[in-house]
Amino acid sequence: IDAERVVLVRPVLTIRAGGDARPLRWGQEREAPKKIRYAKAETGGMPKRHRRVRIKDMRIKDGTVVIVYDDRDASEAKRIKHVNARLSLPTFNDPLLGKGRFDWKDQKVHFSIEVATPGDLRAKRPAQLLLVLDTPTIAVRFNGTLATEPEFSGQGQISAKSRSVPSVLAWMREKPTLAGAVGDGELASDLSWTKREIKFADARFALEHASGKGEAVISLRSSRPHVRAAFAFDHLDINPFLGEAKKGKKKAKTAPEVR
Repeated sequence: IDAERVVLVRPVLTIRAGGDARPLRWGQEREAPKKIRYAKAETGGMPKRHRRVRIKDMRIKDGTVVIVYDDRDASEAKRIKHVNARLSLPTFNDPLLGKGRFDWKDQKVHFSIEVATPGDLRAKRPAQLLLVLDTPTIAVRFNGTLATEPEFSGQGQISAKSRSVPSVLAWMREKPTLAGAVGDGELASDLSWTKREIKFADARFALEHASGKGEAVISLRSSRPHVRAAFAFDHLDINPFLGEAKKGKKKAKTAPEVR
């Protein structure tokens, strides 16, 4: 493949997450998850041929990524919409570079990505990856490795900074009762992930009224992630949290009775 420019208009990429995850699949967004067929190449006993790939300019316009958790329930699928990106891969010996934006949960996410050694992926080895995400509520940077064999996975270091942790939680559709006492926050941690779970190890965090370290595991086996975590605080000021709790009780007492 030797292309000066490739343009994909409204492409749809389906990813099946969970313990029995299958290969990626290109298709139509309107297809129900249970009707999706995942193609598997047949080699017929012949050795694999590595083709030369050169794409100087690849553009994705209004793409969609569909993440399927349960083939039997289409409502469980999550969608990353309005993917607009530009990528380039001069040769497999050169870095794969990309940048763009997409919509996730009604918020625009800008990203940049660099796979320093894409030839390693073709050789079934981990490749160096740098990924940066930037949203109105949080900025994230990951520096590590990416592997596609024997499964899609990665590991490295992640750092994140938010000007408003309550805004991040609201974006993730959570409603903490003491959100007003949290404020801004920062996180630095070792990170590893597969399609089944995300692990944070040797994590250091700093909030407006607390700081400490810990570890966490996020299970991705369903559309509602399950979190297990353990933290040790170096500093904790509980006064703001107590103030928020008192405000909540006062509002509950003064609320009019509805009959």
